[in-house]
Amino acid sequence: MLWDYFARVPCAQCYSNAALCAIKLADHAHAAALCEHAMECRPEDGDLTKVLLRHGQARLELGEVDAALPLLQRAADKEPTNRAVRAELLRAKAAAKAAAKEADAHVFRHVDLSKSGLTSRREAAAEEAEGQLERAFASLLDGEDAQAAPLFQAVLRSKGSGGPSGAPQRLAASYGAGVAAYNLGRHAESAALLATFFEAKAACEAEGRDYTAPPLGTPLARFYLAHSTYALGRDRWPVAADHLRAYLREVELAGPQRVLNMPNGWQGRAISEGERKASRFRNRACSDEARADAHAMLSLIAEQGGGAEAALEDARRAAELAQAGGVVEQRAAAAERLPQLHAALGDTAAAEEQAALAAAAHAEAAEKAAKE
Repeated sequence: MLWDYFARVPCAQCYSNAALCAIKLADHAHAAALCEHAMECRPEDGDLTKVLLRHGQARLELGEVDAALPLLQRAADKEPTNRAVRAELLRAKAAAKAAAKEADAHVFRHVDLSKSGLTSRREAAAEEAEGQLERAFASLLDGEDAQAAPLFQAVLRSKGSGGPSGAPQRLAASYGAGVAAYNLGRHAESAALLATFFEAKAACEAEGRDYTAPPLGTPLARFYLAHSTYALGRDRWPVAADHLRAYLREVELAGPQRVLNMPNGWQGRAISEGERKASRFRNRACSDEARADAHAMLSLIAEQGGGAEAALEDARRAAELAQAGGVVEQRAAAAERLPQLHAALGDTAAAEEQAALAAAAHAEAAEKAAKE
């Protein structure tokens, strides 16, 4: 059958889908063999990406990190925006880093490097900073922002986060400190820290330096940076608008974010309580409600510079997303803005129509508040 040029496409797809089933059944050795058969069919385009991803996943679960990395890197090269591929590639890189660290530990297991003078103070400080970051993010996920903030700040001040090798730690610490500051209502501090995060992120990417993606997600940081900048005053609104547009692009790229409410071990995957909490933050940051808020701010900014006509499109989008999001109070606030803009443009019929919708939304919000 493999000699039939046209048969190779469905044949590759069958092997690939069978490999996916084997992965879900945790039969990773069989999945890897099925992917090798699929590759013999010479898949192309999206089919090839799927085979490479599944082959990389299977090899990674088998502990064959060196085999998994090139497969996943090839898949990422083919589809750079594929979220599943990017996630598995990051997991493979982290596994490779951990394996290298374990190998070093094995070599020097019986040697006290600190007494031998082979471990620098910076390395010791870096290890301490990693521990502080872990505790800080745990506090952040638990909503303990006042406890998390000084831990993140301590990492930023530590020697371990200095120099090029400390860039990933500075990135993580500035992210966490910025999110904590935002939650504590310290907008100027939050804006400065989150701007530092995005600068460190860009530097790591430009230099090809590996870093761990923030557990709460990049869109959350961008939204908080935009809102903090917006809150600093109208002279900062143009900068806030740039961040809001960047946020909307990042949400589009990230796609819908699922809350990890499935039981531990589902489809062979271990899910920690920290991952569950982080998934809720990512979900909210990419939700219709958050995007509605972004468009509402963009509408206000646009009105300042270009009047009601410039503000109308974002106001409409805010109302649509608020309607889809299902938060009654937000829907009422978004609906109230449209009749004002239509009236300013002299469109009486549209203003009256939108006013009726706004009144209905406010009545619904009042009814909900009375029940509560």
